Amino acid sequence: MIEVTLRPAELLVGEDADLVVQLANTGPGTCMHIIFRLTLPDEIMLLRGQDKIRVNCLEPGETETHTLCVRALSAARCRATSPNFSYRDHYGETHRVTDFCAELVTTVPERRGPAAEAQPPARKVDLVTDELPHGVQVTKESQPSPSTDKEPVVLFFAANPIDAEPLRTGKEFMVIVKALENGQGAAKVKIRPWLAARAKDISRELLQAKPWIVHFAGHGGGPSESFIAENEDGYAYVIPPGGLVKLFETAGENVECVIINACSTVGLAQALSQHVDYVIAMSQPINDWAAIEFSRAFYQALAANYSIRSAFNLGVAELEMLSDGAAYEIPQLLGLPA
Repeated sequence: MIEVTLRPAELLVGEDADLVVQLANTGPGTCMHIIFRLTLPDEIMLLRGQDKIRVNCLEPGETETHTLCVRALSAARCRATSPNFSYRDHYGETHRVTDFCAELVTTVPERRGPAAEAQPPARKVDLVTDELPHGVQVTKESQPSPSTDKEPVVLFFAANPIDAEPLRTGKEFMVIVKALENGQGAAKVKIRPWLAARAKDISRELLQAKPWIVHFAGHGGGPSESFIAENEDGYAYVIPPGGLVKLFETAGENVECVIINACSTVGLAQALSQHVDYVIAMSQPINDWAAIEFSRAFYQALAANYSIRSAFNLGVAELEMLSDGAAYEIPQLLGLPA
């Protein structure tokens, strides 16, 4: 029989860690066609590595290990499960394991050293106007504070359905994190990621986090030009725009900007713009490289205290400078008048 173990069983919140998945044949005969797909709890994010493991053959006593890079997001006692775990024994009989469960603990690391010094009051930034190539005008100004006393939050929803072309949404997330970390803005912006996002994840997080910006990364399109999330089994699920519009109308009062960094999503953007000040979407298919570069430039500008409209203009300018094609024409901003 095939037994699966995960180690380590304890992870530190906020720190990247290697999670080792080990498959071992503990039975008397050869096991073949082994499939194991790991589903991490919401408290743990997959950064790199494949959560679906295939092994052709394991002899008795043999093991196979795979390493995933993960990050614990919050402290909890949680469980990793598997929606797809099967193998064939030496008699040719197929076994499907439906009750796999691994206990994991995520803890907050102990903080050492002196307490951080209080930050001085933020200085007011005077209005200046810069001129970019091809006449793009950008106004540098203090970024408006979100309508909450807490740190501004960016909700990052990414989906990579198993029946769609793989996208580098993990790279996009890390690029955004780096851009925000290097910023000189007065307020520290937190980014809260949800990979393999499902429709119910979006509604739950919107209610709990009360974000400033909501960012969708992945596939889009279809007749409704909407965002493609994942269903419970990891397959593509096109979210009906009407449902998202009602969600943001009801629970999105703190959201100032929605970014749909996915192909052909202007239809969803037009619907959301009724209830959100600024919505950024892609008017046609956009490749991974251009989508990631736009995100990097946009959040780099936000972190430097530029407004949302100016950050969008800088993202477009970056694409025009870096690309020989017309990728810079794909991002579209729907929002309040300039």
